[in-house]
Amino acid sequence: MTPADEDLPVRGPDGLFDFQRAVLDFERSGSWGPHNRGTKESQIREQLGISASRYAQILNHLLDEQAALAYAPVLVNHLRRVRHQARIARGSLPPDPAPPTDDSAPTLPI
Repeated sequence: MTPADEDLPVRGPDGLFDFQRAVLDFERSGSWGPHNRGTKESQIREQLGISASRYAQILNHLLDEQAALAYAPVLVNHLRRVRHQARIARGSLPPDPAPPTDDSAPTLPI
């Protein structure tokens, strides 16, 4: 391994890069809520070092990743439902009684 190889991102055992986990953790944390100082956009720039539009692109891409679903099933399924409803509202999709879900998501025993 060369020194340059050490700088390359490596997927963890869960299939996600550290930065992808950081994006999911940031979204899940809600640390940018109204009770904290600053806007979500400024918190994204400060904590992740990227623009809000790039953050949205990365997060949207992660919603289609099985590794992200396994890492944060409640968050990913919630955001998939929100995205689905937004597409219906825009007219991109016809009204559908049930948003897409993934039955392979880990579930807790009842």
